[in-house]
Amino acid sequence: MRKIYTLILLALLAACAGEPKQVETAEAVDSTYVVDTIAGEQMVQEFDYPVDSNYGAVLVMPNTLIYEDDFNQIVKENVYGLFKGEQGYYIDKVNIEGKRVKYDRMGDEHIQLVWEHKDSCLFLVSGAPIIEKREVQALSFENSELPVGRTLELSYKGKTQKLVANGTFRDGKETDNFNDMQSYRLMLFGDKNGENIMDMLVAHDSFDDAAISLIFVGDLDGDGELDYLMETSRKYSNSAPALYLSKPASKDALLKLIDVANSAGGC
Repeated sequence: MRKIYTLILLALLAACAGEPKQVETAEAVDSTYVVDTIAGEQMVQEFDYPVDSNYGAVLVMPNTLIYEDDFNQIVKENVYGLFKGEQGYYIDKVNIEGKRVKYDRMGDEHIQLVWEHKDSCLFLVSGAPIIEKREVQALSFENSELPVGRTLELSYKGKTQKLVANGTFRDGKETDNFNDMQSYRLMLFGDKNGENIMDMLVAHDSFDDAAISLIFVGDLDGDGELDYLMETSRKYSNSAPALYLSKPASKDALLKLIDVANSAGGC
């Protein structure tokens, strides 16, 4: 079963600068953005984030093996998937079955999800009632990785958000190699009800042949705001896609962490 962890974030003094660009179509572009911090203070406490959410949903990526407890939880609720067809992205209900397979050298059995659908699947989610059948507009971006120093400006329906990756480098020399990055923090800035909001999405002290990257950005829950699916692992041997949705977020947050996909291995 999943463990619930409570995290305490220190306050970060930050504000979004400039007026949002008014655009008719969704877009994502790199831009320059400066984050103000209190000198001498760390932005957050020392920990790895994200961890499992308390939302109660289960996120599963295609072609992964899951534990039996997770499978039993998944089949209790309706399962929906994000698919890419000829006309674009859409969410559809999925009927799944579980196939037992042996994965590791010890011969332990895990579960592989099986379903029938004509289009390719980006992810499956169970226990998230705000996810339902609909067409989804997606933002495109040339480079999905978010190394230290990168700021990505995302515009959708006349609103603009900024993803800002902060951190330091081992030798003080700037590089795109995540192995050389320390104190990594990925923050999302945006406006909500006239207030400037900052969400901490990822926090790692170091990396081991892994990279933070976007998998999908678009309006998944139908509220006209952007939602995010991103790879958040710090280690090459562990994949950790995390799903963040806007609709269930608290009044002082842009997003709510729905789940971090746990898997028993790849297949």
